[in-house]
Amino acid sequence: MSEDRDGKSTRQEGDSFFVQLDGDRSRSRTVESAKGVYLYYSDGSRLMDASGGPVVVNIGYGRQAVADAAYQQMSKIAFSYETAIIRELFAKLDQFTPDGMSRFYPLTGGSEAVEAAIRFARHYHLHTGSTDKFKVIGRWSSYHGYTIGAASVTGNVLRRQGFEPLLLPFPHIDPCYCFRCPFRLEYPGCNLLCADKLEETILREGPDTIAAFIAEPIVGASGGCLVPPDDYFLRIQEICSKYNVLLIIDEVMTGFGRTGTNFCIEQFGIVPDMITTAKGMTSGYAPMGMLIVNEKLMAPEEPRVEGFGSISTYSYHPVSAAVACAVLDILAEEQLVERSRKLGSYMFNALEKLKSHPNVADIRGRGLFAGVELVRSRSDNQPYDRDAKFAQRVLDNCKSKGISFYSGTGMAPGLTGEHIMIAPPFVITEEEIDTCVAVLEQGITEVAIELN
Repeated sequence: MSEDRDGKSTRQEGDSFFVQLDGDRSRSRTVESAKGVYLYYSDGSRLMDASGGPVVVNIGYGRQAVADAAYQQMSKIAFSYETAIIRELFAKLDQFTPDGMSRFYPLTGGSEAVEAAIRFARHYHLHTGSTDKFKVIGRWSSYHGYTIGAASVTGNVLRRQGFEPLLLPFPHIDPCYCFRCPFRLEYPGCNLLCADKLEETILREGPDTIAAFIAEPIVGASGGCLVPPDDYFLRIQEICSKYNVLLIIDEVMTGFGRTGTNFCIEQFGIVPDMITTAKGMTSGYAPMGMLIVNEKLMAPEEPRVEGFGSISTYSYHPVSAAVACAVLDILAEEQLVERSRKLGSYMFNALEKLKSHPNVADIRGRGLFAGVELVRSRSDNQPYDRDAKFAQRVLDNCKSKGISFYSGTGMAPGLTGEHIMIAPPFVITEEEIDTCVAVLEQGITEVAIELN
Protein backbone atom coordinates (compact mmCIF):
# COMPACT_ATOMS: atom_id res chain seq x y z
CA MET A 1 0.00 0.00 0.00
CA SER A 2 1.44 3.39 -0.93
CA GLU A 3 0.49 6.98 -0.29
CA ASP A 4 0.40 8.05 -3.91
CA ARG A 5 -2.09 5.51 -5.23
CA ASP A 6 -4.52 6.97 -7.71
CA GLY A 7 -8.19 7.11 -7.00
CA LYS A 8 -10.98 9.60 -7.14
CA SER A 9 -12.90 10.69 -4.09
CA THR A 10 -15.98 8.76 -3.13
CA ARG A 11 -18.66 8.80 -0.47
CA GLN A 12 -16.95 8.07 2.81
CA GLU A 13 -17.97 5.63 5.50
CA GLY A 14 -20.29 7.25 7.98
CA ASP A 15 -21.85 9.59 5.43
CA SER A 16 -25.11 7.67 5.69
CA PHE A 17 -25.66 9.11 9.17
CA PHE A 18 -26.22 12.61 7.82
CA VAL A 19 -29.73 13.79 7.02
CA GLN A 20 -30.12 14.10 3.27
CA LEU A 21 -31.74 17.42 2.39
CA ASP A 22 -32.99 17.20 -1.17
CA GLY A 23 -34.13 20.80 -1.55
CA ASP A 24 -37.26 20.58 0.57
CA ARG A 25 -36.29 20.53 4.23
CA SER A 26 -39.86 19.86 5.28
CA ARG A 27 -39.73 16.50 3.52
CA SER A 28 -36.60 15.27 5.31
CA ARG A 29 -37.40 12.99 8.19
CA THR A 30 -35.52 13.44 11.44
CA VAL A 31 -34.94 11.33 14.53
CA GLU A 32 -37.46 12.32 17.21
CA SER A 33 -36.45 9.92 19.98
CA ALA A 34 -34.48 6.76 20.69
CA LYS A 35 -34.60 3.88 23.14
CA GLY A 36 -32.37 0.86 23.54
CA VAL A 37 -31.18 -0.02 20.04
CA TYR A 38 -33.94 1.82 18.14
CA LEU A 39 -34.26 5.25 16.55
CA TYR A 40 -37.78 6.66 16.12
CA TYR A 41 -38.38 9.05 13.22
CA SER A 42 -40.70 11.98 12.66
CA ASP A 43 -42.62 10.02 10.02
CA GLY A 44 -43.46 7.27 12.52
CA SER A 45 -40.88 4.76 11.28
CA ARG A 46 -38.39 2.90 13.44
CA LEU A 47 -34.78 1.93 12.69
CA MET A 48 -32.64 -0.57 14.58
CA ASP A 49 -29.21 1.00 14.99
CA ALA A 50 -26.89 -1.97 14.59
CA SER A 51 -23.77 0.20 14.58
CA GLY A 52 -24.42 2.45 17.57
CA GLY A 53 -24.21 5.45 15.24
CA PRO A 54 -20.55 5.67 14.17
CA VAL A 55 -19.68 3.04 16.82
CA VAL A 56 -20.34 5.37 19.74
CA VAL A 57 -23.52 4.30 21.59
CA ASN A 58 -22.41 1.49 23.89
CA ILE A 59 -24.99 1.58 26.70
CA GLY A 60 -28.01 2.10 24.45
CA TYR A 61 -30.29 5.06 23.85
CA GLY A 62 -32.75 6.67 26.24
CA ARG A 63 -30.88 6.26 29.53
CA GLN A 64 -32.70 8.50 32.00
CA ALA A 65 -29.92 8.16 34.59
CA VAL A 66 -27.49 9.80 32.18
CA ALA A 67 -29.91 12.60 31.37
CA ASP A 68 -30.47 13.17 35.10
CA ALA A 69 -26.71 13.31 35.76
CA ALA A 70 -26.27 15.95 33.06
CA TYR A 71 -29.22 17.99 34.36
CA GLN A 72 -28.06 17.85 37.96
CA GLN A 73 -24.53 18.94 37.07
CA MET A 74 -25.75 21.69 34.77
CA SER A 75 -28.06 22.94 37.48
CA LYS A 76 -25.13 23.28 39.89
CA ILE A 77 -22.32 24.50 37.66
CA ALA A 78 -22.27 24.11 33.88
CA PHE A 79 -18.77 25.41 33.20
CA SER A 80 -15.60 25.50 35.27
CA TYR A 81 -12.18 23.88 35.20
CA GLU A 82 -12.25 23.16 38.93
CA THR A 83 -15.21 20.93 39.70
CA ALA A 84 -15.42 17.88 41.92
CA ILE A 85 -17.05 15.86 39.14
CA ILE A 86 -13.78 15.84 37.16
CA ARG A 87 -11.97 14.32 40.13
CA GLU A 88 -14.77 11.78 40.47
CA LEU A 89 -14.39 10.86 36.81
CA PHE A 90 -10.64 10.40 37.17
CA ALA A 91 -11.19 8.10 40.15
CA LYS A 92 -13.68 5.99 38.18
CA LEU A 93 -11.39 5.86 35.14
CA ASP A 94 -8.49 4.77 37.34
CA GLN A 95 -10.53 1.66 38.23
CA PHE A 96 -11.36 1.05 34.56
CA THR A 97 -8.04 1.56 32.75
CA PRO A 98 -5.11 -0.89 32.52
CA ASP A 99 -2.62 -0.86 35.40
CA GLY A 100 -0.38 2.17 35.27
CA MET A 101 -2.58 4.13 32.87
CA SER A 102 -3.50 6.72 35.47
CA ARG A 103 -2.84 10.21 34.11
CA PHE A 104 -5.89 11.71 32.44
CA TYR A 105 -6.22 14.68 30.10
CA PRO A 106 -9.88 15.33 29.21
CA LEU A 107 -10.68 16.82 25.83
CA THR A 108 -13.65 17.18 23.51
CA GLY A 109 -13.35 14.15 21.22
CA GLY A 110 -11.18 11.52 19.59
CA SER A 111 -9.42 13.75 17.07
CA GLU A 112 -8.40 16.17 19.82
CA ALA A 113 -7.20 13.25 21.96
CA VAL A 114 -4.91 12.14 19.13
CA GLU A 115 -3.65 15.70 18.72
CA ALA A 116 -2.86 15.76 22.44
CA ALA A 117 -1.02 12.43 22.17
CA ILE A 118 1.16 13.78 19.37
CA ARG A 119 1.87 16.90 21.41
CA PHE A 120 2.63 14.85 24.52
CA ALA A 121 5.10 12.68 22.61
CA ARG A 122 6.98 15.77 21.49
CA HIS A 123 6.74 17.33 24.95
CA TYR A 124 8.09 14.17 26.58
CA HIS A 125 11.13 13.94 24.34
CA LEU A 126 11.89 17.64 24.70
CA HIS A 127 11.94 17.26 28.46
CA THR A 128 13.98 14.06 28.48
CA GLY A 129 16.80 15.19 26.23
CA SER A 130 15.77 13.70 22.86
CA THR A 131 15.07 17.04 21.27
CA ASP A 132 15.28 15.83 17.65
CA LYS A 133 12.41 13.38 18.06
CA PHE A 134 9.24 14.73 16.44
CA LYS A 135 7.90 12.27 13.85
CA VAL A 136 4.96 10.00 14.59
CA ILE A 137 4.67 6.83 12.52
CA GLY A 138 1.18 5.69 11.53
CA ARG A 139 -0.17 2.77 9.52
CA TRP A 140 -1.91 2.69 6.16
CA SER A 141 -5.60 1.70 6.33
CA SER A 142 -6.00 3.56 9.62
CA TYR A 143 -8.13 6.45 10.78
CA HIS A 144 -7.22 8.70 13.71
CA GLY A 145 -9.26 11.87 13.18
CA TYR A 146 -9.95 14.84 10.93
CA THR A 147 -7.73 17.54 12.49
CA ILE A 148 -4.39 18.17 10.80
CA GLY A 149 -2.17 16.26 13.22
CA ALA A 150 -4.58 13.34 13.45
CA ALA A 151 -5.07 13.33 9.68
CA SER A 152 -1.28 13.30 9.23
CA VAL A 153 -0.93 9.98 11.09
CA THR A 154 -4.09 8.63 9.46
CA GLY A 155 -3.45 6.13 6.68
CA ASN A 156 -6.85 6.11 5.00
CA VAL A 157 -5.83 7.31 1.55
CA LEU A 158 -9.32 8.42 0.55
CA ARG A 159 -9.60 10.61 3.64
CA ARG A 160 -6.16 12.12 2.98
CA GLN A 161 -6.85 12.85 -0.68
CA GLY A 162 -6.72 16.52 -1.59
CA PHE A 163 -5.37 17.53 1.81
CA GLU A 164 -1.81 16.23 1.42
CA PRO A 165 -0.31 19.75 1.15
CA LEU A 166 -1.66 20.50 4.61
CA LEU A 167 -0.51 17.29 6.26
CA LEU A 168 2.71 16.70 8.16
CA PRO A 169 5.05 14.35 6.24
CA PHE A 170 4.93 11.59 8.83
CA PRO A 171 5.95 8.08 7.72
CA HIS A 172 3.53 5.13 7.55
CA ILE A 173 3.96 1.37 7.56
CA ASP A 174 1.77 -1.38 6.13
CA PRO A 175 -1.22 -2.47 8.21
CA CYS A 176 -1.59 -5.85 9.87
CA TYR A 177 -4.17 -7.05 7.33
CA CYS A 178 -3.85 -10.83 7.32
CA PHE A 179 -6.70 -11.43 4.89
CA ARG A 180 -5.00 -9.28 2.25
CA CYS A 181 -1.42 -9.42 3.45
CA PRO A 182 0.54 -6.73 1.58
CA PHE A 183 3.51 -9.13 1.52
CA ARG A 184 1.43 -12.12 0.33
CA LEU A 185 2.49 -14.17 3.33
CA GLU A 186 0.57 -16.13 5.94
CA TYR A 187 0.80 -16.07 9.71
CA PRO A 188 2.78 -17.47 11.49
CA GLY A 189 5.16 -18.18 8.61
CA CYS A 190 5.35 -14.44 7.94
CA ASN A 191 7.23 -13.97 11.22
CA LEU A 192 5.27 -10.75 11.73
CA LEU A 193 6.99 -8.94 8.88
CA CYS A 194 4.34 -6.21 9.11
CA ALA A 195 5.49 -5.46 12.67
CA ASP A 196 9.17 -5.59 11.72
CA LYS A 197 8.44 -2.92 9.11
CA LEU A 198 8.20 -0.52 12.06
CA GLU A 199 11.84 -1.12 12.95
CA GLU A 200 12.84 -0.85 9.30
CA THR A 201 11.08 2.52 9.06
CA ILE A 202 12.58 3.81 12.30
CA LEU A 203 16.07 2.96 11.03
CA ARG A 204 15.41 4.49 7.61
CA GLU A 205 14.01 7.73 9.06
CA GLY A 206 16.60 7.87 11.83
CA PRO A 207 15.85 6.65 15.38
CA ASP A 208 16.72 10.06 16.76
CA THR A 209 13.79 11.59 14.82
CA ILE A 210 10.96 9.18 15.76
CA ALA A 211 8.88 10.28 18.73
CA ALA A 212 5.97 7.81 18.65
CA PHE A 213 4.04 5.12 16.81
CA ILE A 214 0.23 5.11 16.74
CA ALA A 215 -2.12 2.23 15.95
CA GLU A 216 -5.66 1.04 16.56
CA PRO A 217 -5.63 -2.35 18.34
CA ILE A 218 -8.39 -3.45 15.95
CA VAL A 219 -8.70 -1.21 12.89
CA GLY A 220 -12.25 0.09 12.70
CA ALA A 221 -13.73 2.34 10.02
CA SER A 222 -10.80 2.13 7.60
CA GLY A 223 -10.34 -1.63 7.71
CA GLY A 224 -13.56 -3.21 8.89
CA CYS A 225 -12.33 -4.67 12.21
CA LEU A 226 -8.85 -5.86 11.24
CA VAL A 227 -7.61 -8.06 14.09
CA PRO A 228 -3.84 -8.67 14.40
CA PRO A 229 -2.27 -11.92 15.63
CA ASP A 230 -2.00 -12.14 19.40
CA ASP A 231 1.75 -11.48 19.40
CA TYR A 232 1.71 -8.53 16.99
CA PHE A 233 1.64 -5.80 19.63
CA LEU A 234 4.20 -7.60 21.78
CA ARG A 235 6.62 -7.25 18.86
CA ILE A 236 5.55 -3.65 18.27
CA GLN A 237 6.17 -2.76 21.91
CA GLU A 238 9.60 -4.41 21.85
CA ILE A 239 10.59 -2.31 18.85
CA CYS A 240 9.25 0.91 20.40
CA SER A 241 11.11 0.25 23.65
CA LYS A 242 14.35 -0.50 21.79
CA TYR A 243 14.36 2.90 20.07
CA ASN A 244 12.75 5.05 22.80
CA VAL A 245 9.59 5.48 20.73
CA LEU A 246 6.34 6.06 22.60
CA LEU A 247 3.51 3.66 21.78
CA ILE A 248 0.10 5.31 21.31
CA ILE A 249 -2.93 3.04 21.14
CA ASP A 250 -6.03 4.58 19.59
CA GLU A 251 -9.07 3.18 21.38
CA VAL A 252 -11.58 5.79 20.23
CA MET A 253 -13.78 3.03 18.78
CA THR A 254 -12.65 -0.02 20.73
CA GLY A 255 -12.55 1.43 24.24
CA PHE A 256 -15.05 1.03 27.06
CA GLY A 257 -16.09 -2.56 26.41
CA ARG A 258 -16.67 -2.60 22.66
CA THR A 259 -14.46 -5.68 22.12
CA GLY A 260 -15.41 -7.49 25.33
CA THR A 261 -12.78 -6.04 27.68
CA ASN A 262 -12.51 -2.57 29.18
CA PHE A 263 -9.88 -1.66 26.60
CA CYS A 264 -9.04 -3.77 23.60
CA ILE A 265 -5.27 -3.58 24.05
CA GLU A 266 -5.60 -5.64 27.23
CA GLN A 267 -6.29 -8.65 25.01
CA PHE A 268 -2.81 -8.36 23.50
CA GLY A 269 -0.87 -8.50 26.75
CA ILE A 270 0.75 -5.07 26.77
CA VAL A 271 0.34 -1.73 28.53
CA PRO A 272 1.11 1.15 26.14
CA ASP A 273 2.53 4.57 26.85
CA MET A 274 -0.66 6.37 25.84
CA ILE A 275 -4.27 5.56 25.03
CA THR A 276 -6.55 7.92 23.14
CA THR A 277 -10.26 7.38 23.60
CA ALA A 278 -13.67 9.03 23.29
CA LYS A 279 -16.97 7.68 21.86
CA GLY A 280 -17.97 4.95 24.37
CA MET A 281 -16.78 6.95 27.38
CA THR A 282 -19.95 9.02 27.19
CA SER A 283 -21.82 6.68 24.82
CA GLY A 284 -22.68 9.68 22.66
CA TYR A 285 -24.67 11.47 25.37
CA ALA A 286 -22.13 14.33 25.45
CA PRO A 287 -18.90 15.18 23.61
CA MET A 288 -15.74 14.10 25.41
CA GLY A 289 -12.36 12.61 24.62
CA MET A 290 -9.48 11.55 26.81
CA LEU A 291 -5.73 11.18 26.55
CA ILE A 292 -4.62 8.56 29.05
CA VAL A 293 -0.90 8.52 29.86
CA ASN A 294 1.13 5.79 31.52
CA GLU A 295 2.29 6.87 34.97
CA LYS A 296 5.83 5.69 34.19
CA LEU A 297 6.23 8.68 31.88
CA MET A 298 5.36 11.01 34.76
CA ALA A 299 7.31 9.27 37.53
CA PRO A 300 9.03 11.24 40.33
CA GLU A 301 12.45 9.90 39.28
CA GLU A 302 14.12 10.90 36.03
CA PRO A 303 13.05 11.25 33.31
CA ARG A 304 10.21 13.43 34.49
CA VAL A 305 7.61 15.31 32.49
CA GLU A 306 5.90 18.32 33.98
CA GLY A 307 3.73 21.09 32.65
CA PHE A 308 2.10 19.34 29.71
CA GLY A 309 -0.76 21.55 28.58
CA SER A 310 -3.69 19.84 26.88
CA ILE A 311 -6.40 22.29 27.85
CA SER A 312 -8.87 23.83 25.42
CA THR A 313 -12.04 25.77 26.18
CA TYR A 314 -14.22 22.71 26.71
CA SER A 315 -11.62 20.44 28.29
CA TYR A 316 -12.56 19.35 31.82
CA HIS A 317 -16.19 20.14 31.00
CA PRO A 318 -18.26 19.26 34.11
CA VAL A 319 -21.43 18.26 32.26
CA SER A 320 -19.55 15.89 29.98
CA ALA A 321 -17.72 14.55 33.02
CA ALA A 322 -21.01 13.91 34.81
CA VAL A 323 -22.29 12.06 31.76
CA ALA A 324 -19.12 9.96 31.59
CA CYS A 325 -19.44 9.09 35.29
CA ALA A 326 -23.03 7.95 34.77
CA VAL A 327 -22.03 5.86 31.74
CA LEU A 328 -19.21 4.17 33.67
CA ASP A 329 -21.62 3.42 36.50
CA ILE A 330 -24.06 1.76 34.08
CA LEU A 331 -21.28 -0.26 32.45
CA ALA A 332 -20.27 -1.55 35.88
CA GLU A 333 -23.68 -2.04 37.48
CA GLU A 334 -25.18 -3.86 34.50
CA GLN A 335 -21.95 -5.72 33.66
CA LEU A 336 -22.20 -4.50 30.09
CA VAL A 337 -18.56 -5.14 29.23
CA GLU A 338 -19.08 -8.80 30.07
CA ARG A 339 -22.33 -8.68 28.12
CA SER A 340 -20.43 -7.33 25.11
CA ARG A 341 -18.06 -10.28 25.33
CA LYS A 342 -20.82 -12.89 25.67
CA LEU A 343 -23.13 -11.40 23.05
CA GLY A 344 -20.11 -10.94 20.82
CA SER A 345 -19.57 -14.69 20.89
CA TYR A 346 -23.23 -15.16 20.02
CA MET A 347 -23.00 -12.63 17.18
CA PHE A 348 -19.96 -14.28 15.60
CA ASN A 349 -21.65 -17.67 15.84
CA ALA A 350 -24.68 -16.19 14.08
CA LEU A 351 -22.43 -14.69 11.40
CA GLU A 352 -20.99 -18.13 10.60
CA LYS A 353 -23.81 -18.65 8.09
CA LEU A 354 -22.45 -15.75 6.02
CA LYS A 355 -19.06 -17.40 5.54
CA SER A 356 -20.45 -19.47 2.69
CA HIS A 357 -22.08 -16.49 0.99
CA PRO A 358 -20.60 -15.95 -2.50
CA ASN A 359 -20.11 -12.22 -1.83
CA VAL A 360 -18.59 -12.48 1.67
CA ALA A 361 -14.81 -12.85 1.77
CA ASP A 362 -14.00 -12.49 5.46
CA ILE A 363 -15.66 -12.00 8.85
CA ARG A 364 -13.53 -10.65 11.69
CA GLY A 365 -13.55 -8.72 14.93
CA ARG A 366 -14.07 -9.27 18.66
CA GLY A 367 -16.85 -8.59 21.10
CA LEU A 368 -19.70 -6.59 19.60
CA PHE A 369 -17.38 -5.29 16.89
CA ALA A 370 -17.61 -7.24 13.64
CA GLY A 371 -16.49 -6.53 10.09
CA VAL A 372 -17.85 -8.31 7.02
CA GLU A 373 -15.66 -7.85 3.94
CA LEU A 374 -17.61 -7.88 0.69
CA VAL A 375 -16.40 -9.06 -2.74
CA ARG A 376 -17.70 -9.60 -6.25
CA SER A 377 -16.85 -13.28 -5.97
CA ARG A 378 -15.49 -15.37 -3.12
CA SER A 379 -13.74 -17.63 -5.61
CA ASP A 380 -10.99 -15.03 -6.14
CA ASN A 381 -11.89 -12.45 -3.44
CA GLN A 382 -11.88 -9.64 -5.97
CA PRO A 383 -13.84 -6.56 -4.84
CA TYR A 384 -16.41 -4.78 -6.95
CA ASP A 385 -15.24 -1.68 -8.79
CA ARG A 386 -15.54 1.41 -6.63
CA ASP A 387 -18.16 2.90 -8.91
CA ALA A 388 -20.50 0.01 -8.08
CA LYS A 389 -20.71 1.25 -4.44
CA PHE A 390 -21.60 -2.25 -3.34
CA ALA A 391 -21.31 -1.66 0.41
CA GLN A 392 -23.30 1.56 0.29
CA ARG A 393 -26.02 -0.16 -1.70
CA VAL A 394 -26.13 -2.96 0.87
CA LEU A 395 -26.33 -0.37 3.64
CA ASP A 396 -29.21 1.40 1.92
CA ASN A 397 -30.99 -1.90 1.26
CA CYS A 398 -30.77 -2.89 4.93
CA LYS A 399 -31.96 0.54 6.08
CA SER A 400 -35.03 0.11 3.89
CA LYS A 401 -35.67 -3.07 5.90
CA GLY A 402 -35.33 -1.23 9.20
CA ILE A 403 -31.70 -1.86 10.22
CA SER A 404 -28.70 0.44 9.96
CA PHE A 405 -25.10 -0.78 9.71
CA TYR A 406 -21.81 1.03 9.01
CA SER A 407 -20.03 0.78 5.66
CA GLY A 408 -16.46 1.48 4.62
CA THR A 409 -14.33 1.43 1.48
CA GLY A 410 -10.81 1.64 0.16
CA MET A 411 -8.81 -0.88 2.21
CA ALA A 412 -7.88 -3.20 -0.70
CA PRO A 413 -5.27 -2.48 -3.40
CA GLY A 414 -6.30 0.21 -5.84
CA LEU A 415 -8.54 1.87 -3.25
CA THR A 416 -11.11 -0.87 -3.78
CA GLY A 417 -12.48 -3.18 -1.10
CA GLU A 418 -15.62 -2.69 0.95
CA HIS A 419 -16.96 -3.79 4.29
CA ILE A 420 -19.98 -3.63 6.54
CA MET A 421 -19.44 -3.21 10.27
CA ILE A 422 -21.83 -4.43 12.97
CA ALA A 423 -21.32 -2.69 16.31
CA PRO A 424 -24.65 -2.41 18.15
CA PRO A 425 -25.29 -1.05 21.63
CA PHE A 426 -24.47 -3.62 24.29
CA VAL A 427 -28.15 -3.89 25.25
CA ILE A 428 -29.04 -5.65 21.99
CA THR A 429 -30.68 -9.06 22.43
CA GLU A 430 -29.86 -12.41 20.84
CA GLU A 431 -33.11 -12.24 18.87
CA GLU A 432 -32.21 -8.79 17.54
CA ILE A 433 -28.75 -10.06 16.56
CA ASP A 434 -30.40 -12.87 14.59
CA THR A 435 -32.55 -10.29 12.83
CA CYS A 436 -29.48 -8.19 11.98
CA VAL A 437 -27.68 -11.15 10.44
CA ALA A 438 -30.73 -12.24 8.46
CA VAL A 439 -31.33 -8.75 7.07
CA LEU A 440 -27.66 -8.30 6.22
CA GLU A 441 -27.57 -11.62 4.38
CA GLN A 442 -30.69 -10.70 2.43
CA GLY A 443 -29.33 -7.24 1.63
CA ILE A 444 -26.02 -8.58 0.30
CA THR A 445 -27.83 -11.13 -1.85
CA GLU A 446 -30.32 -8.68 -3.30
CA VAL A 447 -27.74 -6.04 -4.16
CA ALA A 448 -25.41 -8.62 -5.74
CA ILE A 449 -28.29 -9.76 -7.96
CA GLU A 450 -28.98 -6.16 -8.97
CA LEU A 451 -25.34 -5.54 -9.88
CA ASN A 452 -24.98 -8.77 -11.82
